[in-house]
Formats: sequence, structure tokens, C-alpha cells
Amino acid sequence: MEMLITEYQYFGSIDYYKNSINYTYWNIELYEKWEKGHFLNRCHLMGPNGPLLLSVPLEAGRGQKHLLKDVKISYREHWGLRHWRSIHDAYRRSPWFEYYAPTLEPLFKERPVYLMDFNRMTQEWVLAQLKWKGEMGQTKAFQEQYAQEGYADKRRAYHGGPMEVDYRYPQVFEDRHGFKGNLCILDLLFCEGPAARGFLDDGGGPYRRLAYLK
Repeated sequence: MEMLITEYQYFGSIDYYKNSINYTYWNIELYEKWEKGHFLNRCHLMGPNGPLLLSVPLEAGRGQKHLLKDVKISYREHWGLRHWRSIHDAYRRSPWFEYYAPTLEPLFKERPVYLMDFNRMTQEWVLAQLKWKGEMGQTKAFQEQYAQEGYADKRRAYHGGPMEVDYRYPQVFEDRHGFKGNLCILDLLFCEGPAARGFLDDGGGPYRRLAYLK
């Protein structure tokens, strides 16, 4: 059984979870240096005016060179409240918002010092909703490559954001903006509910496309 090497993401993309959920063992990278191109503090929703980017503000900004484990969140603004209001306004009429909201909203009232601690909390919440039963660890040192057999190195592989995909599901505001693929996992959960796990398992295959078109 391969071990997945990946990062904690802030409500990672559907692509991230679709390609990760069936690994039983995850090892989370903490000792790589932060780079500006990392997508670990951002996620895309579907809002009433189209795709909406949420970004967790960081101390020292996105150009810093700290290790991932040392990147700190900035609380100079009330971003947690703003993020939750954006999620609420975007999805309050979605089929599964009321089901998930009571356990999701408290995450935005937390004030962890480090981004990876906050991302861990959000990722644990997502994996609990997806009924993932695997094991998760964290790296103890940086390793440039995992070339040896038994590892699937997916660090920096999934950056999220709208893109063309070969699956569809009923999406909020689709009548205004058309379907947008590869938004954050919250979009799939609010629209599909517990069926989201099956959607990820089969990659949003033909059944999902046909079900949508009926």
C-alpha cells in the first residue's frame, strides 16, 4: 500500500480530494519551505457573482520563506468572520448547508497561531464528513524526493481553482454562471452531501454526468 505525501490544505480542491481519498496512509509535509505559489491558504467557492477566492492572511505575507510548520496566521482583520459570512451567503440555500453548518461554523472562531494547525483542523473536519478511515502522520524532516517504491509524492500537485473537468453535479448559481469544476471541497459537500464520498470514489464518472443531465 502506497503512502501519500501531501500538504494540509485550506479546504482543498475537489481534484485534491478525488486523487487522495483512497489512500489509506497520509504523511503531511511540514518541513518544506513556503513558496509564493503554494495554494495552502486559499480556496475557491461559487458565489452569487461567480467563483470567489477566500484567502487566510499570513504574517510576513505570501513571499516569506519559513518552513510550512512555522507560517503564522495574521489576525489584524476579522477574516474568520468574513470567510464564514461568504460561505453562508453562497451556500445557505444549498441542499446540505444546514446539515454541515453547525459543526463547520465553529472552525472559523478558532484562533490558532500557525496556518498548518488551522489547515489540519479544516482537513480533519472534511475527512470526517467523507468517512475516511485511514491513518495520518506528519513528516519529521524535509526530503527532496520520495523516489523509492511505496510512496506517492503529491506535494504541490493540486492548486485548486476553476478549470475544465469531465464531471458535473448540480451547483449553486449554475443558472447564472454555468458549472465551474474543481472548486473547494465545500462546494461538493454542500451540493451533494454524504453522496460526495461516492462521487470522489468514482471520480465523478459517467453516472454523475448522466444523473445531472436527467
